[in-house]
Amino acid sequence: MQEGFIVANESAEQTELRLLGLVVKEHGFLKVHNLIYEYVFDLDWVEKAYGKVKGEKEESESEFINTFAN
Repeated sequence: MQEGFIVANESAEQTELRLLGLVVKEHGFLKVHNLIYEYVFDLDWVEKAYGKVKGEKEESESEFINTFAN
């Protein structure tokens, strides 16, 4: 996103985004399908969402480690 483009591939994540209609594959790159999506899901939103997911992952890893430590 920071570079202004995302190279399209057949990853599960990109396929899901395409199936949801959020992006389309055009000339080998992903393009936002609707400008409203581009406005709502901007870089700020992505960073906040990533931080939340990353925090949840770290939490579950800690719980997993604590299970074996006790």
